Amino acid sequence: MKKKGDQRSQGDQRYFNKLQRYLWRLWSPASSATLPPMLKIILSILVLSLPSSAFAAETTVWDFANGQVSGQWMMGEGIKAKPNAVGMQIHATKQESFTRVLENEKPFDVISITYQTSIGMDASLIWKSPLLPNEQFVMAPISLDASSNIITSKFDLTKYNEWTGHTSEIGIALPKGADFTIRMIELERWNAVEKVGQAWKTFWHPDAFRPSTINFVWGPRLAYNPVARTQMYYKLPPSGRSANIIFYGVMALGLVWMTVRMKRNPKAVTGFWTLLAVLWVVYDVRMGSEMISYAMHDYDTYLSEEVGQRTFRERKYFDDFASVLAPILADEPRYVFLAEQRWPYLGLMRYYTYPSIPTDPTQDVPVWVVYRRPSIVQNADGALVLNGEVVSAPGEILHEFEPGSFLFQEL
Repeated sequence: MKKKGDQRSQGDQRYFNKLQRYLWRLWSPASSATLPPMLKIILSILVLSLPSSAFAAETTVWDFANGQVSGQWMMGEGIKAKPNAVGMQIHATKQESFTRVLENEKPFDVISITYQTSIGMDASLIWKSPLLPNEQFVMAPISLDASSNIITSKFDLTKYNEWTGHTSEIGIALPKGADFTIRMIELERWNAVEKVGQAWKTFWHPDAFRPSTINFVWGPRLAYNPVARTQMYYKLPPSGRSANIIFYGVMALGLVWMTVRMKRNPKAVTGFWTLLAVLWVVYDVRMGSEMISYAMHDYDTYLSEEVGQRTFRERKYFDDFASVLAPILADEPRYVFLAEQRWPYLGLMRYYTYPSIPTDPTQDVPVWVVYRRPSIVQNADGALVLNGEVVSAPGEILHEFEPGSFLFQEL
């Protein structure tokens, strides 16, 4: 095992040291007499928003290159491990797990797994949680993607309520038949100043535009490491804590401060309302920046791209897909239409191809239009197969946009 505490550059280290010293001086008792609290808050926010070249992590590395193994690992009976040119090849003859005992390990927030596998798999991160009776194991589902190259997947542990930053044992549970090679496992951590900086960046990190956005937005969230910030909106509801806890917390502190000081200093009332105005403006700027980000994303991915290369939000390339096929389908009274989901594509396809009508596979129709359904493939006879069942007569693909998106004609 080796520590990569020097992973950040010397310049970044000096930046964070200066930042810590400045904030300490700013909030030291010596400065209390010279700077009002409101000004210190504003200066702190400005300092934390200053750019640095990186938010690098201090990392504990478990390197399996050349088949080396460090530490105490416990392999289940169904786990077979052997070294190869990449690292340590792990094969599971049944559903089983392998774990490592941790001793005197610093708290960490993210686990990174560098690996290679030809078959994607659903596995689980497992760890003993001190929050559970007898430190029972927690299982957190993860996906390991297939790739011919060595890839790294990062998993944020802070989004789980059972994670405290510490564990006495951690590992991976594999399904039966799993076969992959581990090159490296890394435990990543960030210091307090870095976490505050990440929380500030996360506050300004918007969600993507979704159909529900017209009625509802999640608002600013807080995450405390770059992996959590990047992955925050991968699944809904988003991970991270609502930033409103700080909004209302600062408001409550301001109200208490005003109540205590207003009798001796009438300007305390003005100060409180000024605080509310600042909070309101910050939130209004945050909301406005999110709306602008939607427009910029649409311009970058749709308006500024050529036909055939553009995508539109969650619909991907559907507009170009339907526009190309509409003239081809003009002479067909009906056609089978299958998409990754029924809404909104069925209604849109009716609009694009009217008077041709999309229908379902139960109808005896020779033309098929398939959008983003990679599970629908042709068999050796040329027929379409869905979930192992032949659903069409033999035919040929007349136009293919990508695997799973095509126009098919029965012969």
